[in-house]
Amino acid sequence: MKRRSRDTVLQAAILVRSARPGLSLTDLIAFLYIAENPGISFAELAHVSQINKMTVSRIVRRLSGDDADAAETSADRGQAALVRVEPNVADDRSLVVFLTSAGHALCAEVDHSIARAIQIEAPLSNGQDHPR
Repeated sequence: MKRRSRDTVLQAAILVRSARPGLSLTDLIAFLYIAENPGISFAELAHVSQINKMTVSRIVRRLSGDDADAAETSADRGQAALVRVEPNVADDRSLVVFLTSAGHALCAEVDHSIARAIQIEAPLSNGQDHPR
């Protein structure tokens, strides 16, 4: 069987979903944008991730543990918030988002996992394994 490196996006998605089963792919996209852009505003996050502002607001609530349903689920599992929201010092009409220590820890896990270059088996294009 042909071997190839696991795609970094796939690896990140698998790791985050195993750590936080309730998060969607859209949540993961927003989380990774926040990780790469500390202090990103909601409007900037909506723009770069191509997610509408209303959805960004819901995602940030979920990631911060402020969403009532997500907070109960996270609390039941003993999970800390991944992001925190603060007023934007440059524009008091907006908010900015940062990772919490739990968010940084999850990012470190993702980075470590990707750096290990985990190999996955890839079938040949016709779906058959290599003959042995």
